[in-house]
Amino acid sequence: MLKDRVELADERLGDAKEKIVMAEEEKTALHTTVKELNAQIEKLKKRKAQLPRELQSIVDRLGTSSATASKQLSKLSEAQEAVAAAVSKHSDKPDPSSDFAKKP
Repeated sequence: MLKDRVELADERLGDAKEKIVMAEEEKTALHTTVKELNAQIEKLKKRKAQLPRELQSIVDRLGTSSATASKQLSKLSEAQEAVAAAVSKHSDKPDPSSDFAKKP
């Protein structure tokens, strides 16, 4: 009877030791996961810190592009006006070599 109790206690002790080993392994795995997550958090924090500079750079480039486009639009408008004026001036004077300018 005492021998049975000792054997049962040994079995329970063995089971408990197995559970402890498994718990240690799980703890190690969780610790590794926590380290990996912390590293990812740090990378994300650094990335977040860079975003305002990147956004400002984009805004600056858009501003430059907008100014360039505005200048080009202004030049295009001037060129269209010059062409319209030239066409108007040309159409006001008959071409001496055309059939319309010749009198019968």
